[in-house]
Amino acid sequence: MLRRTMTTALLILGSLCAACSTADDEQTDAASRASSTPQSNSTPFPAESFSGLTERRAPAELAAALQAALVEAAGGHGVTATVMSPEGAWTGAVGRADRQRPMVPNAQMAIGSVTKPIIAAQVMQLVEAGDLELDDPVADHLPDWVELDTNGATIRDLMAMRSGLSDYVDDESLNATADHPRQGETWREVLARVEPPHGSPGETFEYNNTNFLLLGLVIEHVRGRPLAEVLRSGVLAGEGLERLILQPDERPTSPMAMPSEETGALEKGGGYLPSYAAISSAGGAGAMASDSRTLARWFARFCRGEIVSRDSLTEMKANLASDEERYGLGLMDEDGGSRPGMGHEGLQVGFASFARCLYEDGIVIAVLTNHEEVVTGDIVNALADAVLGTG
Repeated sequence: MLRRTMTTALLILGSLCAACSTADDEQTDAASRASSTPQSNSTPFPAESFSGLTERRAPAELAAALQAALVEAAGGHGVTATVMSPEGAWTGAVGRADRQRPMVPNAQMAIGSVTKPIIAAQVMQLVEAGDLELDDPVADHLPDWVELDTNGATIRDLMAMRSGLSDYVDDESLNATADHPRQGETWREVLARVEPPHGSPGETFEYNNTNFLLLGLVIEHVRGRPLAEVLRSGVLAGEGLERLILQPDERPTSPMAMPSEETGALEKGGGYLPSYAAISSAGGAGAMASDSRTLARWFARFCRGEIVSRDSLTEMKANLASDEERYGLGLMDEDGGSRPGMGHEGLQVGFASFARCLYEDGIVIAVLTNHEEVVTGDIVNALADAVLGTG
């Protein structure tokens, strides 16, 4: 079973900032990326396990088995999922997209903290380009207006959730988001209410959204352009990734799914998933939205070493937290009660998600739902069982 206790605190998060560099570096071919990435002592990332992935339509028998597994695991809730395997790719849907409409396979939803691996990959592209080092103090790469005490934490500390900083997500902010869905916050406003640090950097694992809010600012400051623009020409470059978006700079497009208990949610929220209030402050911590196929496509490219180098993947996978926590650099690295894999779980108001690369089986699975109480990790495991049961 995956830890719901960590991910319940996961999400409601924003975007904006400035300072230097070119887009050309961001599109450097993965094979020729600089080897300046710090090397960990862990086993090299098994990118070759994913070399056989294909987007060809899955055989009918496999598709039927996956759809049946999804129906059973979803428990009547609205869910879409994509499985990419050497046998073929499949995308399915079950339940409702809102109170009136059935869920469709390409429904776009908020993905919450599944944003974090994408931000972490962009940081690794900056490391590969020589624009920063993982062990640089984060304060060295933030704009002057940021007055937050960063606790002497490094880029690595933030990515590994070991900064000692306080989380800006709390019950008060969650309630304000629910009560005023069109009323957003700037990153400056969010950081102004973050409590002082409460731990030493590099020592204790603590899941914290402030870490990735700051990493979004680092990316903007180093590149001198809005975060959405940097991502689009960096880790989101390439065909087929258009519906993996960073809000509010990029807007969701039909078809979309709304939180299961609400009607008119899109209008109430100003046209964003789940609302402008939820994503205006989120940025690198959880402002993205996607459909399941686009999200699975990104993770397939990521785990094949097409977005960052294999050395970077190895570094990101390294278990820098304790054996119990098993959190790498912007990635959950845990068995999840089934098979070894790496990815991330996400929550947003009314939505839950999970994307995962399974090393031993060479499978990528993405699951999205418009019911935040659904345990998406269980659905990932059920779909993996279905693939192997028909393989």
